[in-house]
Amino acid sequence: MSSRPSNSEGLTTKSKPGYCRGAPSRLLLTGAMALLLSSKMALASLCDGVGCIVWPQSDGLYGKSYAEWSAAYWQWLFSLPRDQNPELDGNGCQNAANGQWGPVWFLAQSGGSTAVRNCTAVAKALFFPIIAGESSTLEPPPFYGGNEAELRASIGAILDQATAVSCELDGVSLTNLSDYRVQSPLYQIALPASNLADVPGGGTGLSVADGYYVMITALNSGPHTIHTHGEVPTLGFVQDITYNLTIERPPELIIGSVLGKPTLQIAGEFGRTYVVEYSSALSAGKTWAALPAFALTNNPQTVVDLTATNSSQRFYRARRMP
Repeated sequence: MSSRPSNSEGLTTKSKPGYCRGAPSRLLLTGAMALLLSSKMALASLCDGVGCIVWPQSDGLYGKSYAEWSAAYWQWLFSLPRDQNPELDGNGCQNAANGQWGPVWFLAQSGGSTAVRNCTAVAKALFFPIIAGESSTLEPPPFYGGNEAELRASIGAILDQATAVSCELDGVSLTNLSDYRVQSPLYQIALPASNLADVPGGGTGLSVADGYYVMITALNSGPHTIHTHGEVPTLGFVQDITYNLTIERPPELIIGSVLGKPTLQIAGEFGRTYVVEYSSALSAGKTWAALPAFALTNNPQTVVDLTATNSSQRFYRARRMP
């Protein structure tokens, strides 16, 4: 499921009953922040007092449901070897960006310890488990399931024991968290040789995840603090994480055409400097050239690519300058 610090180090497991001393921890507990805009939920339904709205669990976003995003989270987390895995960052955040791509940014757990992390996230949305876990066909009992039904039963029984689960955004407690528990579809995992599940040699297998997840979008740029806590008293598991986050919105790029010239509309943070880059192909090793950098004085701001002459195809990307 995830990394498993030994109980002898004061860290215990939440996700697999019957775990003995010396086995790595398997619980997932993490957190994130947001100010989200959605017409489908009442204000303060999850963020009483701060007008914070969390994307409804019943609705998909960016082409996936909550359950599908939970599977994507675990596939991302388990794809990273231990020396590059953000779950093992302790009080740091050196690996937080590894493997991140697309509009959604994942936040990793701390492996069942107390951690304070100062991180920067560049994303349109954050998806995070408040408390969650998984079972797979690769791990030994009690983590093992030979088929989908066994996988669902094993991890479901673990999450039923979760207690003292909480999440705070900028000092305000989130509410109605029980509405955000989902089980993933059956999905495939690919473990590298050095992996969080401690499966010798890694390998590919099937897995099911279960937990409490939140998707937040339309983020305000700037600093936010997330504090999460969760316990499984029967297993002696206690995890407490504080994320001091700096949220940076990635630029949005819309491509059009005027008089045969590409027009690029860039939306981002007012007053910040951006650059639009272009390439004739997306293949590995292709170089990108840059149009002149500019400060965003309109939002969105339109740029015309006057260099696009006799180009059969051209790909564009926008990025914010330091």
